[in-house]
Amino acid sequence: MYRKDTGRTGITDERLSFPMKLKWRYTCAQVPRPAWPNPPRLYNKMDFDFAPHPVVAEGRVYICSNSDDTLRVLDAHTGKQLWRFTAGGPLRFAPQAHKGRVYLSSDDAHIHCLDSRTGKPIWEFNAAPENEMFIGNGRMISRWPIRTGILVEADVLYAVAGMWP
Repeated sequence: MYRKDTGRTGITDERLSFPMKLKWRYTCAQVPRPAWPNPPRLYNKMDFDFAPHPVVAEGRVYICSNSDDTLRVLDAHTGKQLWRFTAGGPLRFAPQAHKGRVYLSSDDAHIHCLDSRTGKPIWEFNAAPENEMFIGNGRMISRWPIRTGILVEADVLYAVAGMWP
């Protein structure tokens, strides 16, 4: 889970061993395309997608892209890409890995549930009340993008669709 738990605490009891050394490096092919421009008066209020938020679970690294709408899944030990999935809109938030599945939220208002080992779709849910699209930052997006990410707790999935969650 992004930032460890449902409270997004970012705290872990995992022990690090030193000295640390670089095992592999992954560089995204495209630079991030944030949802909002960066005028000084907005910075830090809406700067949620200026960089990808990787999630590490079950020996895999999950990295979403808001540039090419693609989730890339890498082997956590080698950095080799295992599979990828492209959604119908920008993937602005970290995915949620839970019990062999990975969940994505997209600016096209869809929630995607994928098999975490293979990337095969299990189900998809359109969270928008209507299929209306408009131009947002030069891209076609839903009038109800999912701008909260996904949270799974006690086998219940939570998400909010709308420009202002």
